[in-house]
Amino acid sequence: MSKPVAVTLFSGFGGADIALREAGYELAAGLEKDPRIAEVGNANLGGYIQVGDILETDPRIFPACDLLHFSPPCTNASVANAGGELNESGLRETPLDRALASKCCEFIRVLSPSVVTLENVYPYRKFDSFKMILNAISEMG
Repeated sequence: MSKPVAVTLFSGFGGADIALREAGYELAAGLEKDPRIAEVGNANLGGYIQVGDILETDPRIFPACDLLHFSPPCTNASVANAGGELNESGLRETPLDRALASKCCEFIRVLSPSVVTLENVYPYRKFDSFKMILNAISEMG
C-alpha cells in the first residue's frame, strides 16, 4: 500500500512537514519564499522544498496530493503586531493577505486534496482571507 502524499506551502524550516512525515505521509513538494529558510528545511528533510514566491507559482507544477498544508504569514493577524494600521473593518488585514489567500484557494482547486490544513494565529479567523479559504474548501466538497 502506498503512502498518502502531502504538499506544503509556506513550508518554512519544515516543521509541519516533519510531523506529516512522522504521521506516514510521503512529502512530495514544498514551497518557501525565503531561500535561507528553505535551505534549513531542505537540510531537515532531504531537499524537496522549492524556493519561490507563491504569488508567482503555478500550482499545476505540483503533484497531486492527499493533503495540502499551508501556513500563510501571521504578522498582520498576530496580537504581537499591536502597532499595525487597522483597515475599515478594524483589522490589520492587507491586500497582500487576501492575495496570498486567493493563491491558496487556487492551489486547493487545482490540487484537489482530500485534506486541507491551515496553521495560523487565532485572530486570523476574523480575516476575509480565512473566509476565502473556507469557501474554497467548501466548494470542493
